Amino acid sequence: MRRQTLTLLAIGCSAAAFLPGAASAADALPEGCDLDYRVKARPDLQPAALEVELRFAAAGRRESVIRAVPAWAGVTDYAASYGDWQALQAGQRIQPLAEPFRWQVLHGPDEVVQLRWRVRSALADPEALKPQDQIEMYRTQVGARGFQFFGHGVLPSVEHWGDDRLTRLCLTLQPFDAQSPAFGTPGRSVPGQALTWRLSGSHARLRHAFYASGPMWRLQERPVQGGVLDLAVRGSYAKLGDAEFADASARLVDLQRRFWGDEQAGKQASASHQWLVLTPNHLPSNNSGGTLVDKVAVMHVPQDFSARDGAFEFLVAHENLHQWFPQRFGAHGGGRRAKAEAGGDVLDVPHYWFSEGFTDHYSYRLLLASGLWDLDRYADKLTERARAYLRSPARGLKAAEIAPRFFSDREAGRQMYSRGELLALRWDAALRQAGRGSLSKLLQGLLLPPGTREDLTPASERVLQALSQALAGTGIDPADELRRYVAQGEPLPLTQQSWAEAMGPCLQRIEESVPVWQLGFDRASFQSRVLQGVDPEGPAHAAGLRDGMSLAGFSVHGGDVRRDVLLQIREPGVDGAPGKVREVAYRPVSRMPQQLPRWQAKADAAGDASCRAWISAR
Repeated sequence: MRRQTLTLLAIGCSAAAFLPGAASAADALPEGCDLDYRVKARPDLQPAALEVELRFAAAGRRESVIRAVPAWAGVTDYAASYGDWQALQAGQRIQPLAEPFRWQVLHGPDEVVQLRWRVRSALADPEALKPQDQIEMYRTQVGARGFQFFGHGVLPSVEHWGDDRLTRLCLTLQPFDAQSPAFGTPGRSVPGQALTWRLSGSHARLRHAFYASGPMWRLQERPVQGGVLDLAVRGSYAKLGDAEFADASARLVDLQRRFWGDEQAGKQASASHQWLVLTPNHLPSNNSGGTLVDKVAVMHVPQDFSARDGAFEFLVAHENLHQWFPQRFGAHGGGRRAKAEAGGDVLDVPHYWFSEGFTDHYSYRLLLASGLWDLDRYADKLTERARAYLRSPARGLKAAEIAPRFFSDREAGRQMYSRGELLALRWDAALRQAGRGSLSKLLQGLLLPPGTREDLTPASERVLQALSQALAGTGIDPADELRRYVAQGEPLPLTQQSWAEAMGPCLQRIEESVPVWQLGFDRASFQSRVLQGVDPEGPAHAAGLRDGMSLAGFSVHGGDVRRDVLLQIREPGVDGAPGKVREVAYRPVSRMPQQLPRWQAKADAAGDASCRAWISAR
């Protein structure tokens, strides 16, 4: 197994000016750079855009191919936002290839190739108080008071500098204005000065990164175990101030670092600026999400987001835990070599049982171990998660069926989270019962030093191999269970006994008759705006709704049996005039309840030594 350690240098400094036109021989490639990117915002354009320049040595070649990312985080049309391509050296030419996402550059064999392009902003005004679906948060945003972007949508690579080779990479990010720093994965610059990132490694590091600047951002920092946590906020939140966000987030980050005994990781993260970034999505309550890229957790939340509810604690805990899962255990997905052979970033869904499922598991367990949650709250969350798995219409889907729907179909995508979380509970219980430690001890023994990259061995494979060795002879074969319950979609063996073992010594299970949420018609009606598939036995039919009715508007709280579905039905018009709109409200509950488990703390849990030991998650 080959291990490579990438060197990283984040510097705030003044950058050379952007090239105004055709370059001269004096504009040589900077020393120590195989690829040199320069990015600045152009809010003066219509639409606003980022302007990007790239320089690299021809190295004896007469042509090169530039490749953009086909898809990431549910965005499948990044290349559509690229435009205004220019070759800045006389005699050099760039032209699109027939294959999407690729451009051919013609040049001399001894030249420095110099290109410029623009990436249009996905939103006319990023600060407008308009709902932004999750997919918009992963697109490039440039406005009158700042910008944000992920490298996936802005920084195409040069194919002969593939992701499977070490490359000396340089990137210079210009601040939005003279009063603002540039910040993100590379660190933070002095206000008004450029941020330069130099690293030796895969181009994937530049892509899987976050960049931002401008007066719309408010920056803070807080001390945490082993270093400092940087925080950036934009937008306003009725129930959450900047200082409260920073203080509450720092508590969660600090407890995670202390649990993993990872002070050195904290120091390294601090040295290269670990960020928590908060952005508004202007969606209804309970619509939040996020992602972790290199050293930056970016979260998007509604305006009523609060530090005093479970959604805040879970979102921050989950996204920050990605500092460990999966990157501190090895490569993500199929590894860097598999990505390169596939021709780009690929989504290897079966591996999400670890990177997302184990992250969910430890988000809840560490909130309990820290004392921020009590047993009752933890039991309620386990009940919610287990019921979601048992009731999911996607529960029997194979991983191969989930892959193309991972980002677009919430129920399908959540299966990887649920399956991994339940297996984490099951395997932790098996290790403890066999007297072979715990899942936490096993994982702590697999932690890689900060900054290490495992090019050949995916994190999930390393963990699976260690689990298989630790559980040998117990009757539990993790590899077989992964194949059956994750890849093939077989239902997990959730018998009364297996549930009791997996949920630990603090909780007890009871059975309840639970109302079942039922919309009562086909969800495709929301797109067609015509009701279809109305179930004659369902609640929508009982409320007087029928196939063919025109749908003018709707309000639906999916899965919440306590809140009505509100539909606006447009009546047929007369003589071509639009008909009147009437409102129909009904409770989306099936006639047949469902028997489902619920967990609650045992009466003697507080005095049970085995329970107290289990709560520690050690």
